[in-house]
Amino acid sequence: MAKQSKTRNGGASTGGASKGGGKPVPTVSFEEAMKQLEDAVRKLEDGSLGLEGSLAAFEEGIQWSRQCHQRLADAEKKVEILMKADKEELTQVAFDLDEGEGES
Repeated sequence: MAKQSKTRNGGASTGGASKGGGKPVPTVSFEEAMKQLEDAVRKLEDGSLGLEGSLAAFEEGIQWSRQCHQRLADAEKKVEILMKADKEELTQVAFDLDEGEGES
């Protein structure tokens, strides 16, 4: 029953919160997030990490994966908005991702 929550985040992060208690990853471009995800997978597949290192790499990989999924969802939403615009004239409609969450 020992509490092992350690705060090692020395600075503010622009990324999402970590649900596992680890350090949140910073918000980066989709391409950079994919690269980081691939690096985390490579570390796990290498097999040289111990249990704690593997868990840390797995948690980081999950965070990068979530960030990639969110970037793709944002892009999909933008494409849907563009496609719903007048079919004769393609227009871009501004939207706020924070507004309308939970609405369908």
